[in-house]
Amino acid sequence: MTARWLPWALVLLWPGAVAAAEPDARAAQVEATEPSIVLVEHDAPGVVGGHLDVHGGATTAPFAAPSLREVSGHAIVAVAGGYGRVAGPIWIGARLPLVLGSVRQPAGSYVDEAAWGNPEAFAEHRLQLRRRSVRLSAATRLSIGAPLAGAGSDEGLLERRSLAIADALHGWSERALFAPATWPVTVSTRVTVDAGRWSAQASAKAPFFFRVADPPHRSGIDAAGVGFTPSLGLAGAAWVTRGFGVSLATHLVVDAVPPLAWQDDPSPLQLSLQPGLHLRLGTHAWVRAELLAPIAGALAGDTLGGGLGVAGFL
Repeated sequence: MTARWLPWALVLLWPGAVAAAEPDARAAQVEATEPSIVLVEHDAPGVVGGHLDVHGGATTAPFAAPSLREVSGHAIVAVAGGYGRVAGPIWIGARLPLVLGSVRQPAGSYVDEAAWGNPEAFAEHRLQLRRRSVRLSAATRLSIGAPLAGAGSDEGLLERRSLAIADALHGWSERALFAPATWPVTVSTRVTVDAGRWSAQASAKAPFFFRVADPPHRSGIDAAGVGFTPSLGLAGAAWVTRGFGVSLATHLVVDAVPPLAWQDDPSPLQLSLQPGLHLRLGTHAWVRAELLAPIAGALAGDTLGGGLGVAGFL
């Protein structure tokens, strides 16, 4: 198992190693004077900021109960967060997710079910290098979630099914926010290159899910003691005008050890596309509209989501 995770560990540690090797530490922390498109909310300039993402969509996705092998429904998912710089290249922040789901019952009716996701706190180390008009940024983050998702009595598995819908609407790439009865710990990294109007980003994420409670009695759900669902991301963006930009991202999720064992053994690979539109509001805020469409894997053809996000900073 250690050998299987070693390549991911090397990917995650590479940006930090490169940044640590830079001899000019003062130059490595230069702040950019012109903002690039905010591909990640926490990359906005400034020393403190906040963001709110509201996504919605519909899905038919795998589920872990023998009597309910898939879940169908739609949901609105809100994720609020904030972040700030505490010392030099060290940043901290937090996110709080809320799911407002509508779960399809076997008879065809829908039942509304609201569920909290896992609140998440993180610490991050960032460095920036600037050479003429090109800026290279590297960030490594440790995130720890609180096991709030699925903490209720969950009659009829409605809460877990609502969380599974939210997980699918994010293409399984934000599972740490929605995995029930687990303590998620995630190591992630991203490298961003900005050159004039253009931005490009590569990212990797390694979330571990430590089981803190068994599934509901008589549900028949088989839960892993430690789950592992790594992912890779690539994104590119450009300002079309001074205040309007476009982006395209892709996410590849490897469902190596699902926190809850699927019943029908779906493909462990999930690939999604995420096009976006970006609007700059003055000098301290952005608005983003995006679509998320799985194009390969268990969610392809059965899931479509999208939403709006706003990020502001000082």
